[in-house]
Amino acid sequence: MISIVLLSLALPANSHAGEQITNEVVKHADIADGRPSYIQKGFIKSYETQYGYSVSVGDTIAVHVPGGVAANTVAVGGGATNNGLGAGVSVATTVTNQYFQYVYNGTYGATVAKAILAGLAGTGDPTIYMAPASLQGAEIQVSKIKLAGTKRKPIIWMECALVSAKDKANFSGVITISDYDAAMRMGEIYNPNFVTREIAIAKIREAKELLELGIYTDKQFEEIKAKYLSYITTE
Repeated sequence: MISIVLLSLALPANSHAGEQITNEVVKHADIADGRPSYIQKGFIKSYETQYGYSVSVGDTIAVHVPGGVAANTVAVGGGATNNGLGAGVSVATTVTNQYFQYVYNGTYGATVAKAILAGLAGTGDPTIYMAPASLQGAEIQVSKIKLAGTKRKPIIWMECALVSAKDKANFSGVITISDYDAAMRMGEIYNPNFVTREIAIAKIREAKELLELGIYTDKQFEEIKAKYLSYITTE
């Protein structure tokens, strides 16, 4: 059980061991088919993604939609009956919880510790140690970027800090992204530099609704429409 729990984390070992910058910039195109020998693992300042934009230390990104769902069977009832003369019958029911698969509430070390404790307790429930769905929408600032993983399967790992004081009160304050590319593909991370056709349509639709509610002016709506229209018409 413990080995299964740890395997599911897919986090780089020794992620905090030495923070010397080994590469200023790493490009996805250079590691897409494996990490070449001339590119060393370690901390970097900027990562150029497969979509053409870059994410750098100091950038602000946002937690988006959780990609995982865990189903757990729990017993409901079993207390006293209405007349108080006997025990009630407990009924097994399935409870589902959403969680983030590549975003963790805490540092690498803290996440592994929670996973080990979950394994010792005999549960494989990932919602115990993964970031919960309530983290959705939180803004985070990138504080560390690391090229990790294996030579055959390199990954980009990031450690981020929560921006909002409100979010810091509810979470650990440190958010770990175990695999940036996977998190983006899953939709668990939103980067304002990365705009898909679907995102552009949603932004224009939202602006239209705000215009109809009288919150946006015609000028504000037209500015937003012009900003995102190119992402729709060019695809």
